[in-house]
Amino acid sequence: IFNDIWGPSSSEIYIAGSANNGSADSVKSFILKYDGSIWQYIDIPEMDVNFSKIRKNSSDNLLYLSGLNFYSTGYIYYIYIYDGKTFTKLYEGSKPMLIGNVRGKVYIYKSSERKIFKYENGGLVEWKNFSGTQYNSGIFGRSEIDFFTYGLNNTLLHYNGTDLQPIYQNNNRFNGAYILEK
Repeated sequence: IFNDIWGPSSSEIYIAGSANNGSADSVKSFILKYDGSIWQYIDIPEMDVNFSKIRKNSSDNLLYLSGLNFYSTGYIYYIYIYDGKTFTKLYEGSKPMLIGNVRGKVYIYKSSERKIFKYENGGLVEWKNFSGTQYNSGIFGRSEIDFFTYGLNNTLLHYNGTDLQPIYQNNNRFNGAYILEK
């Protein structure tokens, strides 16, 4: 299953996903990379996780992957970084933690705490705390002082460098958004 496709350019595109042999107990994660001419599997170790999202951070060139798996006790969520040789697990827990990006920088958000983190100095560092706001999930936009998030009650929020402001609300759930320049 291809769960996410993303790339920083037309000559560097990634696909993250997972496959199984017909049994939910056996999962094989995979990453594909397109280099502008061909797709190739990236050789990774076997991992018991369903990769759901992939991004590459422009400042450290690491791949960031979020994933999950379902066990008899419930869902377990994961965040990994991959340097081309080694996977490092940044998070494993029962509360969702996901990744987003703004202009090539990767951010990690935990909706249950209404917080956004960065990976710095070998660990997750809280970057924004939106406790007490309508923040629900996500981060996408043009810069650290001009980005959008999903809010409570199907609201699209804009961060202007100072605070979050609702800009649009609808009766349906947001499933994604794109920033288009004029």
